[in-house]
Amino acid sequence: MVRHMLWLIALPFLGGILTLVFPYRRGWREAIAFIASLYTFILSLGFFQKPYLSLKVPLSSLLSFNFELRVDVFNSFLIFFASLIGFLVILYSLIYYRGREREREYYACILGSLGAVIGILLSDNLFLLLFFWGFLLLLFYSLATLGSFDSGKRLLTVVGGADILFLLGIIILYFQTGSSRISELSPLPLSAGINLLAFYLILAGILAKLGAFPFHSWLPKLCEDAPAPVLALLPGALDKFAGVYLLYRLLFNFFQVSPGVTQFILAISAITIFGSLILAFMESNLFRLLGYLSISSSGYLILGLALKSSLANAGALFYLLGTTLWTTGMFLSAGSMEGTSPNREIDRMRSKATLSPFILAPLVIFGLSVSAIPPFTGFFAKWMIYQGLVEAGKEGMRTWIIWLVIAMFGSALTIGSFFKIVPSTGKERQYVSIAWPLWLPLVVLATLSVIFGIFAYPLVLDTFIQPVIKLPAVQTWVGWWQPILSTWMIILGIFLGFLMFFFSGRAILRVTGAYIGGEELKERLKFPSPHYSSTFQEWESTEKMLNVLRGKTLDFNAWVGEWGKFFYRLLYVFLDRLPDYFWQGIALLSRFTGRMVSRLHTGILPTYVTWGLFILFILLLWIGRG
Repeated sequence: MVRHMLWLIALPFLGGILTLVFPYRRGWREAIAFIASLYTFILSLGFFQKPYLSLKVPLSSLLSFNFELRVDVFNSFLIFFASLIGFLVILYSLIYYRGREREREYYACILGSLGAVIGILLSDNLFLLLFFWGFLLLLFYSLATLGSFDSGKRLLTVVGGADILFLLGIIILYFQTGSSRISELSPLPLSAGINLLAFYLILAGILAKLGAFPFHSWLPKLCEDAPAPVLALLPGALDKFAGVYLLYRLLFNFFQVSPGVTQFILAISAITIFGSLILAFMESNLFRLLGYLSISSSGYLILGLALKSSLANAGALFYLLGTTLWTTGMFLSAGSMEGTSPNREIDRMRSKATLSPFILAPLVIFGLSVSAIPPFTGFFAKWMIYQGLVEAGKEGMRTWIIWLVIAMFGSALTIGSFFKIVPSTGKERQYVSIAWPLWLPLVVLATLSVIFGIFAYPLVLDTFIQPVIKLPAVQTWVGWWQPILSTWMIILGIFLGFLMFFFSGRAILRVTGAYIGGEELKERLKFPSPHYSSTFQEWESTEKMLNVLRGKTLDFNAWVGEWGKFFYRLLYVFLDRLPDYFWQGIALLSRFTGRMVSRLHTGILPTYVTWGLFILFILLLWIGRG
């Protein structure tokens, strides 16, 4: 069983290598990717909620670099869901990505990314974790370039620059603790300046991976043209699992976080939630809108983990499961809606969803979940985070009401952002048959979103969360939500509503005009749903705020580019021009010396005797001085 941990990492990488080198034959590459992802998922089932298992293979005594893997109750369920979503994305790709450019590279990078994330989750050595973390960036870059090299360059610049800071922070952490084994690290106090520096350096790398403010500008750019499965796997799932795992370790295992640092992290989460949802509310591009919703989910995850409350921490892990389900599902749904139209504007897309309930119904469920509508998953997870904020207020946090208002206001903006999508779908009424690999992953993800919300206590909390974070009895919570009873009440209310409607004797269908404020809606007053936020966007006072939120004011991509040019010029001078100038100076000095010496050689004997006597006189003065 212990050695099977190696297969959890090796299988995706081996499958990726085979798809990369395998000669093209129709169906073979897809079969390899499907089998590799399926068997990885089956292997992850064997490790789910296993007791502590570890594997150590000594590689080098330098910096204690050993191949050390460890399974515990925390990373085992993350690996389980990461492998599940990886398998569903591969299944979806069998039809979606058939016949596209760079198909061989696509499957290799998808499987490699899954293997790298599992490697991050299993690593029990800081330097092994760094290896998988850096390798994941290269695979992310390769997948990003499937859309455009411009989005890949931005991702590499922003996330890669933050990963350099992450590397420096991990090195400082190693020297401060004296150990590279993660399970043996003792939390460092942040009272020492070097520890605080290491904390913020590591935090920067995690925030960039999660797409949180201010390292978020790469994600909307990626959503403009990257394939839907790439977006479903990267910002939808894998970066969330890797980022949340490292953030949890950072806050609870690496350092002892002080209240002041907690307030800073809460401020970052609030800006991430509010800023991304403001931009989503005004966005008319479907995939960019979903990208902003993914960024806001990262904000809620950071908010829940930053609080010193078991309810909030458990709510964050619950929300992690929920957001990976609905974000992955929404990107895959958008890919199915995209069809053959290259335009991703909401009001111009020609959707197949209207005549295919297997796509439209899951999309509505995902939207209700991300909008935190009961009894879906998002409501219960946010409910726990809100209760954690209330508990923090009882324990003395004066700013808890600020973060609670922002988080709840974010939920309202999420609803407004999502409902820009549904009214605009289905403009083209032509039926198109949809293959089962395109809708089956959506149905699975939507079903899990419903089940996890209804059976939150017996299924999610008891099975996944309680082994990681011990929760108090539900009767002692600030608010006790009963999702099963509430679901039956909702079903009963809908049923009674239908009974009242059918037995009221009124006509089933009625055609009438549209009215606003008691007056008939004129044609010139009609406003397309994707653009109902245009009025807010046209306010002059919001321009500066929007530039900050979009990353134009804090443009790390431009900053890194300028610093890169500066260091390039510096290296160019020191490594190329300076040696050249040095040898040119030597040559000039040699020529000058040669000319002076040649002028002294006149061929006249009295001149030579004079120079000889002068040198003898200097020597006598020197000797006499001694």
